[in-house]
Amino acid sequence: MSDLQDLGMEDVDITELERALAIVRRKMDDPTDLDFLQRVDDEDLTTLPALKKRLQMVQVTNLSITRELERAERMLKAQASINRDLHLELEEGHKRSRTEKDALQAKLEDFESLCLKRLQRIHSLEAQVRLTHVLHSPLFTP
Repeated sequence: MSDLQDLGMEDVDITELERALAIVRRKMDDPTDLDFLQRVDDEDLTTLPALKKRLQMVQVTNLSITRELERAERMLKAQASINRDLHLELEEGHKRSRTEKDALQAKLEDFESLCLKRLQRIHSLEAQVRLTHVLHSPLFTP
């Protein structure tokens, strides 16, 4: 058990591990029992007509799979083309956005500068008005 803890697998159940190992050993003992091969027990593949029929079935299946593969390849190419177009459109959008942002930033800076100039002019005019009021007031005697 400490060996499993050293490997970082302390939550592995020993009985499950032994059961899985037994399954693997059984599969290795009979290599002809492969999961991906279809077994047809009711067919006698020793006669020529049975073999021809089986060959024809395999050829039909192969043709069907080939057509499905070609269809999937066409779909994949179409999807890749769509993805490429969308990527280009997205890049153009980002560029346009950056350009517009820079233009708006420049306008904002121009407006801020104009506002500061106008504020300074307002303060200057207010000071002139106050000075004029003071100079023309009856209390002011030079």
